[in-house]
Amino acid sequence: MASSASSVHTLKHQLAHLQSQVEQQLAALALRIDRLQIDEEQFVDWFDAQLFRADATCPADYLAEVRLHLRALVQQRQPQRTEWLSARIADQLQALHQAVAWFERK
Repeated sequence: MASSASSVHTLKHQLAHLQSQVEQQLAALALRIDRLQIDEEQFVDWFDAQLFRADATCPADYLAEVRLHLRALVQQRQPQRTEWLSARIADQLQALHQAVAWFERK
């Protein structure tokens, strides 16, 4: 039983660390987007509708969607849903990093 409690504690610690890292990435992306003055018109058609909801009206909406998935991941208890959310967050972050990097090279 102690081993199980230890595993849960370790998992919670890892999840908190992951959450912190993702939040740091999102904050850094927000700063880069602001610095580059990227607006929604510049982001139109950048992302597949399967990756982000289509109702985004500004770059901050994309960051908010990642945060929403991150909160859901932290609260999730179903392994399959956890895997899906983890992959979704990773894909969304990668797409945002690539888009911002493209603007930085322009």
